[in-house]
Amino acid sequence: MKKKINVALLLGAGASIPAGYPSTEALTRLILSGENVRYHTDQAFYLEEAPQGGCEYVKLSIEAITVLIGEIEGFYKKFFGRAPNYEEIYYVASQFSDFQTGELDNPALQRISQFIEKEFGALVDKANVEGVSKALDIAVLTQKYICDIVWRSLSSPSRSTAHLDCIVQLLSSKIFNRTALISLCHDTHVEMYAQEKGIELIDGFTQPRRGGEVLERILVTQKNPTSSILEIAWFSELVSFSPT
Repeated sequence: MKKKINVALLLGAGASIPAGYPSTEALTRLILSGENVRYHTDQAFYLEEAPQGGCEYVKLSIEAITVLIGEIEGFYKKFFGRAPNYEEIYYVASQFSDFQTGELDNPALQRISQFIEKEFGALVDKANVEGVSKALDIAVLTQKYICDIVWRSLSSPSRSTAHLDCIVQLLSSKIFNRTALISLCHDTHVEMYAQEKGIELIDGFTQPRRGGEVLERILVTQKNPTSSILEIAWFSELVSFSPT
């Protein structure tokens, strides 16, 4: 009798596209354009087909993003051959915010922080927007702008989950002992699919139930998941997984 083997299914972020969600590139384009984005009195950004006010906050956020892109795009073009995406823009804005508040203790950021503070300060003087009086305010606003647009874009129900039927096939196979999932998707259509199919998704944070199909969630711990070696946390066990 052959020994059963373990199998891990890797779902890249592109797996969200068949489900009807925008790609990373599409989200970045939306953030850069500000199309149908408005800022409401509850201090949140919304996607609306019939926008109502708040244009100055959207414009200010896009101008701040343009400053950040100008500072980091050379790095991404040199090493990755592309422009920075919304995640990387958000990351720089958050680093600046954390450095300004002392949450991030990294003196190496002092020079870029001074540059961003100067550029954002010029935007503050030009914009004259209520509630934005210093460079840190613009950084926080920009992070919220990106965050609100992304989660609103990814919060709608999925249009199709047929591409996930391979999960059911893996679980029903008799040659696999444990079936696990590595997902880089930012939406929750995989979780919703599992719930719809009665599959228990174990993420390491909740106690598993007894009986039924079980899909184990592997958590990616390495910052760059596109590396040839993925370091993954399988509950309390650290495993090295080399894609072929």
